[in-house]
Amino acid sequence: MLDKVQRFLKAKHKYDKKLELKDQFDIFTKDLINLQMNTKSGISAEIRQSLGTLLVDLIKFANTQNIDLVELFQKDLKFSV
Repeated sequence: MLDKVQRFLKAKHKYDKKLELKDQFDIFTKDLINLQMNTKSGISAEIRQSLGTLLVDLIKFANTQNIDLVELFQKDLKFSV
């Protein structure tokens, strides 16, 4: 499933401008702050939305760095997906 999501996002954002690392980490910081605030609120829908946004941004970043997430989980982290 993860490989399908990664391939879909790679195709969808194929021609997007590649962000500088600083800009990408600013996006991650914003995503984490939103997740933290929504976790404190305890509203499940908002937590899910924040977590989803963070995951999509992480997958997009992995794609720009040519990192296969399934391979990363299975080979490097020894985690079955």
